[in-house]
Amino acid sequence: IKEGFIAYSSGFSVVPPIGELLFEDPPGDVHIKYGYIQNDDYFVIKIASGFYGNHELNIPSSQGGMMILFDQKTGKEVGILIDQCYLTNVRTAIAGAICVELFAPNNLNCIGVIGTGVQARMQISYLSNLTDCKKIKVWGRGEKSVEKYIEESEQYKYFKDLSKLAIDKYPKTILGSYFMGLYHERNGDITKAMHIYRSAYTLEDVEGITKDELLEKADLINQDLQY
Repeated sequence: IKEGFIAYSSGFSVVPPIGELLFEDPPGDVHIKYGYIQNDDYFVIKIASGFYGNHELNIPSSQGGMMILFDQKTGKEVGILIDQCYLTNVRTAIAGAICVELFAPNNLNCIGVIGTGVQARMQISYLSNLTDCKKIKVWGRGEKSVEKYIEESEQYKYFKDLSKLAIDKYPKTILGSYFMGLYHERNGDITKAMHIYRSAYTLEDVEGITKDELLEKADLINQDLQY
């Protein structure tokens, strides 16, 4: 990927303007991208779409991620990669890592992440080979999105920080207890998690999380402890 960027910046690549199809009902768009490096073996056509009402159908908005590889000398098709945009995500994450490698200071004390989606996880993953910095600050649109980020990244220690933040912002709600319970549960102290879930009964519910749900989690832990 680094060599590809160098070839592009050196004028050795041919990358025409992006093709686009727009849809109104339902709203969506399809992008067709293509290009090649001069005197290389292949050229590629990539097709990717975004239909933004797909969440109502419980399927991802990004669909149709595929690449078609052709022989640059004969035009013969060589292969089709139907990867649902995975390679595109890898490309973007590695591009971020290349920028860090070239431009970041030698001594990092914290890495900032804006967003909690695929790139928020993959960028950090690819940075792990470039820096010893382990401190991360994540901004998400809400506590639940940050919770999902922590779960998918398996960085359960950050539930403790999220709990402290929730207690500061919403001291009368169960949110802080919910995240602190998750912290202990994911780190193996299920007895303490059970007690924390139960202690939240006197606090107020929040959108998406109720006291009854926390009590149910506590009851399930209690059943496991009895076996």
